[in-house]
Amino acid sequence: SGFRVRNFIRFNNQLFMGGNFSKAGNKSTGGFAVWNGSGWDSVGSGKPELIRDMVTFKNKLFVAGSITEIADLNNVHGVAKFDGTTWSKLPQLSVNDDYVASLCVYNNKLYASGKFGSFPNYYYLANSSNGNIWDSLAIPGNKIVNQMLVVNNKLYLAATAAIYRFD
Repeated sequence: SGFRVRNFIRFNNQLFMGGNFSKAGNKSTGGFAVWNGSGWDSVGSGKPELIRDMVTFKNKLFVAGSITEIADLNNVHGVAKFDGTTWSKLPQLSVNDDYVASLCVYNNKLYASGKFGSFPNYYYLANSSNGNIWDSLAIPGNKIVNQMLVVNNKLYLAATAAIYRFD
């Protein structure tokens, strides 16, 4: 009750599922699971987390949300990446009650949106050309961007009480 799957993604011929659920099949998952061909397995310790979004970029799986641990990593601040073998942390975007709400690939850059209270100037949108270093981007009125979508080669941002087209 109150738990849900937020997204699925296929990466390296595996199906990953993220959300805020505590079990997948009969396995404790902590909101993140992978299909093994006949059932679901937990990804990591099964500590309760909220996986909000996942995307592939430069042959890596990026996972974002209200996450502090993933697989065998501690002190994750909202987003981590997986190369098919190893999980890695990214530079900090969020702390405490902050979160990464959405990920999107646009013009060969990875975009992250959400509530980044610890990020420079409290901006709520960041991008990375290599998946390792974040650059902050200003949003008019410092709105929290909850969702991003590319349509006809234009990036659209759904923010609190506003929709923007990013150019």
